[in-house]
This record gives sequence, C-alpha cells and structure tokens, in this order.
Amino acid sequence: GEERLAEIKARIVGAKYLLIDEKSMLDQDFLARIEQRISKFRGCSASGSWGGLWGVFFIGDDGQLSPARGVSMFDQRASTNNALMGFQIYSQFTTVFMLTTLVRQDDHEEDFKRILGGVKNGTLADADLSLLNTRALGNIPLEAKAVFQKQDTISFFPYNVDRIQRN
Repeated sequence: GEERLAEIKARIVGAKYLLIDEKSMLDQDFLARIEQRISKFRGCSASGSWGGLWGVFFIGDDGQLSPARGVSMFDQRASTNNALMGFQIYSQFTTVFMLTTLVRQDDHEEDFKRILGGVKNGTLADADLSLLNTRALGNIPLEAKAVFQKQDTISFFPYNVDRIQRN
C-alpha cells in the first residue's frame, strides 16, 4: 500500500547505487518502469538517468531463466514503446564483468555443476539427462516426494497449465 511505497521511496531517495539481481528474469518493459519510478522518486525527469544514481549494476547469468513475460532486456525485438525504452536503457550499459567460477555448489556436487554448464551451453550429455530423470518427481520415492508436495515448497513449471493444476 501507500505506507510500503513511502518506505521504498525513502530508501531509493537516499541510495547511491542500485543492484539488480537475477537480471535474466527482467524484461524490457519492467526495466523501463523501474528506471522511470526511480527517476520520479529522486526528482529527475531525464529518461535513462536513473535519477542521478552513482551506479546501477545488473547481476546474474543470461543463461538462466528468461522473463516470465515480455522479452529479455538485450533482445532487439521490442513490442511496445516502453519495451523499446527498456532496451535503450539496457543498451547504455557498456561495462561487463564476467565471473567464471561457480561457487554456489559444494565441491562434492560436481555432477550438478557439470549438468548446469551443459544445460546453459546446450551440451547436456545423455548420461546427465539420465541422472536428472532419476530426480524427476515421478521417480522419487513416496516419502521424499511428500517433501516436494508441501504447500510452502517453491515449484517451477514449464507451462502455466501445470502451475494452475498444482495451485
């Protein structure tokens, strides 16, 4: 509500930097709306100025999940004026730092690291696909499956119809 919006505005007005994580999930239209709102909160009307922030950083892996709707920020197919603005805003960013070491998983999870790389690069081996299939919900023992079917479990679905059926 209004109270939450005022709290967010106060934090943004006092900020010097903005970090946006999981950038692959951010579509062009949403990026434009974020920039517009920040500029408005900070009293700056120039488009693409981020309200005078000292720096804006996008963090994430473009090989991960794409936006739920709209197109990725770097995609040149903008479908609306606001999406075009989002693409233009993203195009202003010219410095990129590439992190090359995956540290999210422990060393004993080499299979998972290899599979993530294979999925990202389109080089998933048959053996890796077989390993993933052993972990498909239909192949998990009933007692383990119960953990995944709790209401507070986060689930990802390839199609909206699957999500709707689960909910």
